[in-house]
Order: sequence, then C-alpha cells, then structure tokens
Amino acid sequence: MPFGNGISSSPVLIKLRNLAIKSLWHELITYPKPGLVSLIDSGSHKDMNAKTFYKSILSLRKYFYQVAYLGSAGEDFNLLRHVGICAEQRMLAATEGINTHRGAIFILGILVASAAYKYSNQITGVSLGEIAIRLWGENLLHHKQFTNSNGSNVKRNFKHGGALEEVLSGYRSIYEFALPEYRAVLKETGSLDLARIQTFFALIANVADTNVCIAVVLTA
Repeated sequence: MPFGNGISSSPVLIKLRNLAIKSLWHELITYPKPGLVSLIDSGSHKDMNAKTFYKSILSLRKYFYQVAYLGSAGEDFNLLRHVGICAEQRMLAATEGINTHRGAIFILGILVASAAYKYSNQITGVSLGEIAIRLWGENLLHHKQFTNSNGSNVKRNFKHGGALEEVLSGYRSIYEFALPEYRAVLKETGSLDLARIQTFFALIANVADTNVCIAVVLTA
C-alpha cells in the first residue's frame, strides 16, 4: 500500500481529511435530531453515546487521508474498499465493537476520494457525484450484487435505497435536497446550527438513509 513514511503530506489531502472529520463532528453536535446520537442524548440507541462517536471519529482520521490519496490518483475501487475495511476494523476496535460510522466510511469515503480526484486534476463543471460514478460506478454496481449486510437485506426486502444507491445516484439527495436547504437557511439566518438542523429534517422528509447527512459539510 502506498502509505509509507516516504509519502509527503499534501495540503489538499489534509484539508479534505479535516473536512470529513468536521462533517462527522457536525453531525454529532446537531440537535435536535430525533432518534440519533447527539451531545444531549443517545436518541433511540442504547449501545452508544456521544463518547462512543467521539472515539470513532478520531479512529477515522487516517482513513480519510488514505482514501483522499487514492482518490487523487483515480485508483482502483478495490484499493478504496481495502482501506475502508481497515478503517472499519479500527472503528470497531475504538468503539468496542459498536457500529457508529460504517455507512459514513462508505458514503463519505467515496465523496472524499472524488473531491481529491477533482482537485488533483483541476476538474471544473462536474459534481463530485458525477466523478464518483465515472470512476467507480461500474465497480459499485458489481459490489452491490454481492453485498450481504443487515442493511442491504432490509433494503432489498422493503425496496428502499441506502448508502450504495445514494452514491450510484450521484449523491442526488445532497444536490437536490440538502445543499439547497443548507445554503438557503445559512444565507437567511447566518446560523450553522439552524442550517444543519433544517438540512437534517429536509433529508428525513426525502430520503431513506440518513448517512447522507454527514456529507453536506464537505460539499457545501
């Protein structure tokens, strides 16, 4: 894997890593957020709290730099998947086996990789979602056929989309619902808190999987 000590740090990749971590933190501190973990309460979750999320977020710093590095070069999806699996293992070790950010590792990781590719290749006029589909869409379709998680089984049984479908749509929920709401509220009120809250509820009203909420900060 190309992550030895000989690899110099890139300001762009560091910025993308920091934005990804910021996204996860902003998702945690957003309140009210019915059913989900925040700094105020654990929502409907009895096995995790804000401390669990904080540990998980810290464990993912290395991953977001790695996936940005791979994305900047348009590397093969299998490499992105490998660092994602390693990140999941570190997350579970940090949280003592609790799944706090598995969906975020996937959906935000692909977005970070797409952003890194866009900036490294000075691409304009193309969304991050379009870049994700161009680079890894075929691999994601293949991956979809063999995914056998609890979430994927629920989606098949109840005909709902999820994180994988969100990426394959070009992050439609972000560009169609989340960003317009986020920007409008921020412009009107100047409040990041209100913008996050309103964006959360806009997504709740329009999408089946709320993992996409955390991706808004990166694209905003």
